[in-house]
Amino acid sequence: MATKFSRHLSVDEVQAACEVKGFTFDRAKYDAGSDYVRVQGEVEGQAVDALYSSFNGRFFGKTASGIEFNSGSTDYDDQPWFDALLNFFYVA
Repeated sequence: MATKFSRHLSVDEVQAACEVKGFTFDRAKYDAGSDYVRVQGEVEGQAVDALYSSFNGRFFGKTASGIEFNSGSTDYDDQPWFDALLNFFYVA
């Protein structure tokens, strides 16, 4: 059964979570007016590069192994790395 989330994180919350996890966080384009921040790190053995919008909570990106993903996809349900991304950006 899929986890239900109550909300998505703010940019400041994502930045703080990146600091805790040791992920790279880039808000340069966000500060210049974009809706997205960039997050890079390793989740459950999968290196990911993701863009995240705190406006709508959506994210998309690519793994180092070439897997393209987005927050609305069900293709990677129950994959540990994708579940970890969901749990990183959303509050249950």
